[in-house]
Amino acid sequence: MIFTVVIATCNRPDRLSSALLATIEAIRAMDDEQAVIVVVDNGPEVSAKSAVDDCIETVGFPITYVQSESYNKAAALNAGIAVVSTPWVAFTDDDCLPDREWLLNACRYIERFDVGVFSGRLEASQVDFALPHWLDNEILDWSPAFVDFAPYPESGLLDTDERVPFGANIFVKKDVFEKFGGYDEELWHRCGSAALGSEDAEFAIRVRAHETIGYCAEALVMHPVSPERTTIRYYLNHIFQSGVREPLFCVANEQASTPYLVKTMSIAFGHACFAYLRREYPQAMRYLMDAARDVGEVWGKLRVLRSERSIHCDRGDGGESR
Repeated sequence: MIFTVVIATCNRPDRLSSALLATIEAIRAMDDEQAVIVVVDNGPEVSAKSAVDDCIETVGFPITYVQSESYNKAAALNAGIAVVSTPWVAFTDDDCLPDREWLLNACRYIERFDVGVFSGRLEASQVDFALPHWLDNEILDWSPAFVDFAPYPESGLLDTDERVPFGANIFVKKDVFEKFGGYDEELWHRCGSAALGSEDAEFAIRVRAHETIGYCAEALVMHPVSPERTTIRYYLNHIFQSGVREPLFCVANEQASTPYLVKTMSIAFGHACFAYLRREYPQAMRYLMDAARDVGEVWGKLRVLRSERSIHCDRGDGGESR
Protein backbone atom coordinates (compact mmCIF):
# COMPACT_ATOMS: atom_id res chain seq x y z
CA MET A 1 0.00 0.00 0.00
CA ILE A 2 1.20 3.51 -0.88
CA PHE A 3 -1.60 5.89 0.11
CA THR A 4 -4.24 6.28 2.76
CA VAL A 5 -6.88 8.74 1.56
CA VAL A 6 -8.23 10.70 4.54
CA ILE A 7 -11.56 12.50 4.18
CA ALA A 8 -12.88 14.57 7.07
CA THR A 9 -16.63 15.13 6.83
CA CYS A 10 -19.23 17.09 8.74
CA ASN A 11 -22.98 16.80 8.07
CA ARG A 12 -22.73 16.29 4.29
CA PRO A 13 -23.58 12.62 3.68
CA ASP A 14 -24.89 13.12 0.13
CA ARG A 15 -21.77 14.91 -1.04
CA LEU A 16 -19.59 12.46 0.86
CA SER A 17 -21.14 9.59 -1.10
CA SER A 18 -20.13 11.19 -4.40
CA ALA A 19 -16.62 11.92 -3.10
CA LEU A 20 -16.20 8.31 -1.95
CA LEU A 21 -17.31 6.85 -5.29
CA ALA A 22 -14.87 9.10 -7.17
CA THR A 23 -12.06 8.22 -4.75
CA ILE A 24 -12.70 4.49 -5.14
CA GLU A 25 -12.53 4.88 -8.93
CA ALA A 26 -9.16 6.63 -8.50
CA ILE A 27 -7.91 3.78 -6.32
CA ARG A 28 -9.08 1.11 -8.75
CA ALA A 29 -7.22 2.88 -11.57
CA MET A 30 -3.98 2.00 -9.78
CA ASP A 31 -2.23 -1.34 -10.12
CA ASP A 32 -3.28 -3.69 -7.31
CA GLU A 33 -5.41 -0.93 -5.71
CA GLN A 34 -2.53 0.45 -3.65
CA ALA A 35 -4.59 2.73 -1.41
CA VAL A 36 -7.17 2.60 1.36
CA ILE A 37 -9.77 5.12 2.58
CA VAL A 38 -10.34 6.55 6.04
CA VAL A 39 -13.44 8.67 6.67
CA VAL A 40 -13.38 10.80 9.82
CA ASP A 41 -16.80 12.01 10.94
CA ASN A 42 -16.61 15.24 12.95
CA GLY A 43 -20.30 16.05 12.68
CA PRO A 44 -22.38 16.16 15.87
CA GLU A 45 -24.97 13.81 14.38
CA VAL A 46 -22.46 11.25 12.97
CA SER A 47 -24.33 11.44 9.66
CA ALA A 48 -21.44 9.98 7.66
CA LYS A 49 -21.83 6.44 9.02
CA SER A 50 -24.83 5.60 6.85
CA ALA A 51 -23.14 7.06 3.75
CA VAL A 52 -20.03 4.95 4.40
CA ASP A 53 -22.07 1.78 5.00
CA ASP A 54 -24.12 2.35 1.84
CA CYS A 55 -20.95 2.87 -0.19
CA ILE A 56 -19.36 -0.32 1.17
CA GLU A 57 -22.50 -2.29 0.38
CA THR A 58 -22.93 -0.82 -3.10
CA VAL A 59 -19.33 -0.82 -4.32
CA GLY A 60 -17.80 -3.50 -2.15
CA PHE A 61 -14.76 -1.46 -1.18
CA PRO A 62 -13.60 -1.42 2.47
CA ILE A 63 -13.64 1.97 4.21
CA THR A 64 -12.40 2.70 7.73
CA TYR A 65 -14.80 4.89 9.69
CA VAL A 66 -13.57 7.05 12.59
CA GLN A 67 -15.33 9.61 14.79
CA SER A 68 -13.68 12.71 16.26
CA GLU A 69 -14.43 15.94 18.11
CA SER A 70 -17.43 17.74 16.63
CA TYR A 71 -16.70 20.50 14.10
CA ASN A 72 -12.96 20.67 14.83
CA LYS A 73 -11.52 19.76 11.42
CA ALA A 74 -7.92 19.79 12.63
CA ALA A 75 -8.84 17.19 15.25
CA ALA A 76 -10.60 15.14 12.57
CA LEU A 77 -7.55 15.19 10.30
CA ASN A 78 -5.30 14.17 13.18
CA ALA A 79 -7.67 11.32 14.05
CA GLY A 80 -7.38 10.09 10.49
CA ILE A 81 -3.60 10.36 10.49
CA ALA A 82 -3.49 8.33 13.73
CA VAL A 83 -4.79 5.21 11.96
CA VAL A 84 -2.60 5.54 8.86
CA SER A 85 -0.05 2.78 8.26
CA THR A 86 0.95 3.68 4.69
CA PRO A 87 3.99 5.82 3.80
CA TRP A 88 1.83 8.58 2.24
CA VAL A 89 -1.40 10.29 3.25
CA ALA A 90 -3.62 11.83 0.57
CA PHE A 91 -6.23 14.37 1.63
CA THR A 92 -9.37 15.52 -0.12
CA ASP A 93 -12.65 17.06 1.05
CA ASP A 94 -16.10 15.54 1.34
CA ASP A 95 -17.47 17.85 -1.37
CA CYS A 96 -14.72 17.19 -3.93
CA LEU A 97 -14.40 14.74 -6.83
CA PRO A 98 -10.94 13.29 -7.50
CA ASP A 99 -10.08 12.52 -11.12
CA ARG A 100 -9.84 8.84 -12.05
CA GLU A 101 -6.03 9.11 -12.42
CA TRP A 102 -5.58 11.32 -9.35
CA LEU A 103 -3.57 8.80 -7.32
CA LEU A 104 -1.90 7.23 -10.34
CA ASN A 105 -0.43 10.59 -11.33
CA ALA A 106 0.55 11.27 -7.73
CA CYS A 107 2.56 8.02 -7.76
CA ARG A 108 4.34 9.13 -10.91
CA TYR A 109 5.16 12.46 -9.28
CA ILE A 110 6.67 10.73 -6.22
CA GLU A 111 9.00 8.80 -8.54
CA ARG A 112 10.26 12.07 -10.09
CA PHE A 113 10.50 14.47 -7.13
CA ASP A 114 11.99 14.02 -3.66
CA VAL A 115 9.57 16.00 -1.45
CA GLY A 116 7.64 15.25 1.71
CA VAL A 117 4.60 17.35 0.83
CA PHE A 118 3.07 18.19 -2.54
CA SER A 119 -0.21 19.51 -3.84
CA GLY A 120 -2.27 18.42 -6.79
CA ARG A 121 -4.27 20.61 -9.16
CA LEU A 122 -7.61 21.88 -7.88
CA GLU A 123 -10.26 23.14 -10.30
CA ALA A 124 -13.74 24.53 -9.81
CA SER A 125 -16.38 22.70 -11.80
CA GLN A 126 -18.55 24.34 -14.46
CA VAL A 127 -21.75 25.85 -13.06
CA ASP A 128 -25.13 24.69 -14.30
CA PHE A 129 -27.15 27.53 -12.73
CA ALA A 130 -27.44 31.28 -13.19
CA LEU A 131 -24.93 33.36 -11.25
CA PRO A 132 -26.19 36.41 -9.29
CA HIS A 133 -25.95 39.79 -10.98
CA TRP A 134 -23.53 41.20 -8.39
CA LEU A 135 -20.92 38.50 -9.07
CA ASP A 136 -18.71 40.14 -11.70
CA ASN A 137 -15.27 39.08 -12.94
CA GLU A 138 -13.40 41.15 -10.35
CA ILE A 139 -15.23 39.44 -7.49
CA LEU A 140 -14.74 36.07 -9.18
CA ASP A 141 -10.97 36.61 -9.01
CA TRP A 142 -11.38 36.37 -5.24
CA SER A 143 -14.12 33.85 -4.79
CA PRO A 144 -14.80 31.29 -2.06
CA ALA A 145 -17.29 29.65 -4.43
CA PHE A 146 -14.82 28.91 -7.24
CA VAL A 147 -11.95 27.15 -5.48
CA ASP A 148 -8.88 26.47 -7.60
CA PHE A 149 -5.16 25.87 -7.21
CA ALA A 150 -3.18 25.64 -10.44
CA PRO A 151 -0.09 27.83 -10.00
CA TYR A 152 1.90 26.35 -12.89
CA PRO A 153 1.06 24.55 -16.16
CA GLU A 154 3.57 21.80 -15.36
CA SER A 155 4.58 19.80 -12.33
CA GLY A 156 7.53 20.91 -10.23
CA LEU A 157 8.26 22.68 -6.95
CA LEU A 158 6.35 25.60 -5.46
CA ASP A 159 8.16 28.91 -5.13
CA THR A 160 8.27 30.27 -1.59
CA ASP A 161 6.23 33.31 -2.62
CA GLU A 162 3.44 31.14 -4.05
CA ARG A 163 0.32 30.70 -1.94
CA VAL A 164 0.21 27.50 0.08
CA PRO A 165 -1.92 24.61 -1.22
CA PHE A 166 -5.46 23.77 -0.19
CA GLY A 167 -6.19 20.72 1.94
CA ALA A 168 -8.69 19.47 -0.66
CA ASN A 169 -5.84 18.03 -2.72
CA ILE A 170 -2.60 17.51 -0.88
CA PHE A 171 -0.23 14.60 -0.27
CA VAL A 172 1.92 14.31 2.85
CA LYS A 173 4.52 11.73 3.75
CA LYS A 174 3.59 10.13 7.07
CA ASP A 175 6.95 10.91 8.65
CA VAL A 176 6.41 14.64 7.96
CA PHE A 177 3.75 14.62 10.69
CA GLU A 178 6.18 12.91 13.03
CA LYS A 179 8.76 15.58 12.22
CA PHE A 180 6.63 18.75 12.30
CA GLY A 181 3.53 17.66 14.21
CA GLY A 182 -0.04 17.34 13.00
CA TYR A 183 -2.74 19.92 12.41
CA ASP A 184 -3.22 22.56 15.11
CA GLU A 185 -6.36 21.57 17.03
CA GLU A 186 -6.22 24.72 19.14
CA LEU A 187 -7.23 26.83 16.14
CA TRP A 188 -10.83 25.72 16.61
CA HIS A 189 -10.80 26.57 20.30
CA ARG A 190 -9.23 29.96 19.61
CA CYS A 191 -11.39 31.17 16.72
CA GLY A 192 -14.33 28.75 16.34
CA SER A 193 -15.79 28.35 12.86
CA ALA A 194 -13.29 30.89 11.51
CA ALA A 195 -10.68 28.12 11.88
CA LEU A 196 -12.18 26.12 9.01
CA GLY A 197 -9.66 26.15 6.20
CA SER A 198 -6.93 27.76 8.28
CA GLU A 199 -5.68 24.43 9.62
CA ASP A 200 -4.45 23.49 6.13
CA ALA A 201 -2.74 26.83 5.61
CA GLU A 202 -1.12 26.83 9.07
CA PHE A 203 0.29 23.33 8.53
CA ALA A 204 1.63 24.14 5.06
CA ILE A 205 3.24 27.38 6.29
CA ARG A 206 4.87 25.49 9.15
CA VAL A 207 6.30 22.85 6.80
CA ARG A 208 7.40 25.36 4.15
CA ALA A 209 9.53 27.16 6.72
CA HIS A 210 11.81 24.12 6.59
CA GLU A 211 11.12 22.16 3.40
CA THR A 212 10.09 22.75 -0.21
CA ILE A 213 6.52 21.87 -1.15
CA GLY A 214 5.89 20.25 -4.52
CA TYR A 215 3.15 20.61 -7.12
CA CYS A 216 1.72 17.86 -9.35
CA ALA A 217 -0.31 19.40 -12.18
CA GLU A 218 -1.60 16.01 -13.31
CA ALA A 219 -3.15 14.99 -9.96
CA LEU A 220 -6.52 16.65 -10.45
CA VAL A 221 -9.42 17.11 -8.01
CA MET A 222 -12.60 18.90 -9.06
CA HIS A 223 -14.30 21.23 -6.59
CA PRO A 224 -18.03 21.48 -7.44
CA VAL A 225 -19.65 24.92 -7.25
CA SER A 226 -22.96 24.80 -5.39
CA PRO A 227 -25.64 27.53 -5.51
CA GLU A 228 -25.44 28.20 -1.77
CA ARG A 229 -21.79 29.25 -2.23
CA THR A 230 -22.85 32.11 -4.52
CA THR A 231 -25.10 33.97 -2.10
CA ILE A 232 -24.35 37.35 -0.52
CA ARG A 233 -24.61 35.80 2.92
CA TYR A 234 -22.05 33.11 2.11
CA TYR A 235 -19.56 35.60 0.65
CA LEU A 236 -19.82 38.07 3.50
CA ASN A 237 -19.58 35.34 6.13
CA HIS A 238 -16.53 33.85 4.41
CA ILE A 239 -14.64 37.14 4.29
CA PHE A 240 -15.75 37.97 7.85
CA GLN A 241 -14.19 34.70 9.01
CA SER A 242 -11.02 35.56 7.09
CA GLY A 243 -10.89 38.81 9.02
CA VAL A 244 -11.37 36.99 12.33
CA ARG A 245 -8.34 34.83 11.57
CA GLU A 246 -6.10 37.78 10.71
CA PRO A 247 -5.13 38.80 14.29
CA LEU A 248 -4.49 35.16 15.14
CA PHE A 249 -1.89 34.69 12.39
CA CYS A 250 -0.27 38.13 12.19
CA VAL A 251 2.12 39.58 14.74
CA ALA A 252 0.80 42.63 16.57
CA ASN A 253 2.99 45.20 14.79
CA GLU A 254 1.62 44.06 11.40
CA GLN A 255 -2.02 44.56 12.36
CA ALA A 256 -4.19 47.59 11.77
CA SER A 257 -5.37 49.35 14.94
CA THR A 258 -8.96 48.92 16.09
CA PRO A 259 -9.86 52.63 15.65
CA TYR A 260 -8.50 52.51 12.11
CA LEU A 261 -10.53 49.37 11.33
CA VAL A 262 -13.71 50.95 12.70
CA LYS A 263 -13.06 54.01 10.53
CA THR A 264 -12.43 52.05 7.32
CA MET A 265 -15.39 49.76 8.05
CA SER A 266 -17.71 52.77 8.38
CA ILE A 267 -16.39 54.34 5.19
CA ALA A 268 -16.73 51.08 3.25
CA PHE A 269 -20.30 50.55 4.47
CA GLY A 270 -21.20 54.11 3.48
CA HIS A 271 -19.75 53.60 0.01
CA ALA A 272 -21.71 50.34 -0.27
CA CYS A 273 -24.98 52.13 0.49
CA PHE A 274 -24.32 54.83 -2.11
CA ALA A 275 -23.30 52.25 -4.72
CA TYR A 276 -26.47 50.27 -4.04
CA LEU A 277 -28.62 53.37 -4.47
CA ARG A 278 -26.90 53.98 -7.81
CA ARG A 279 -27.68 50.32 -8.70
CA GLU A 280 -23.98 49.56 -9.01
CA TYR A 281 -24.46 46.18 -7.36
CA PRO A 282 -21.01 44.60 -7.96
CA GLN A 283 -19.36 47.75 -6.59
CA ALA A 284 -21.69 47.74 -3.60
CA MET A 285 -20.76 44.11 -2.94
CA ARG A 286 -17.05 44.89 -3.06
CA TYR A 287 -17.47 47.62 -0.45
CA LEU A 288 -19.57 45.28 1.71
CA MET A 289 -16.80 42.69 1.52
CA ASP A 290 -14.25 45.29 2.66
CA ALA A 291 -16.51 46.20 5.58
CA ALA A 292 -17.06 42.54 6.50
CA ARG A 293 -13.31 41.90 6.64
CA ASP A 294 -12.80 44.91 8.92
CA VAL A 295 -15.61 43.74 11.23
CA GLY A 296 -13.99 40.30 11.31
CA GLU A 297 -10.60 41.72 12.24
CA VAL A 298 -12.11 43.73 15.10
CA TRP A 299 -13.92 40.62 16.32
CA GLY A 300 -10.70 38.60 16.01
CA LYS A 301 -8.84 41.16 18.11
CA LEU A 302 -11.50 40.88 20.80
CA ARG A 303 -11.17 37.10 20.78
CA VAL A 304 -7.39 37.34 21.16
CA LEU A 305 -7.80 39.82 24.02
CA ARG A 306 -10.32 37.60 25.81
CA SER A 307 -8.07 34.59 25.32
CA GLU A 308 -5.06 36.42 26.78
CA ARG A 309 -7.08 37.63 29.78
CA SER A 310 -8.33 34.09 30.36
CA ILE A 311 -4.76 32.76 30.32
CA HIS A 312 -3.61 35.44 32.77
CA CYS A 313 -6.50 34.64 35.12
CA ASP A 314 -5.78 30.92 34.98
CA ARG A 315 -2.15 31.59 35.84
CA GLY A 316 -2.99 34.13 38.48
CA ASP A 317 -1.38 36.97 36.49
CA GLY A 318 -3.20 40.17 37.23
CA GLY A 319 -6.34 38.46 38.44
CA GLU A 320 -7.75 35.91 40.79
CA SER A 321 -6.96 32.32 40.01
CA ARG A 322 -9.94 30.30 38.91
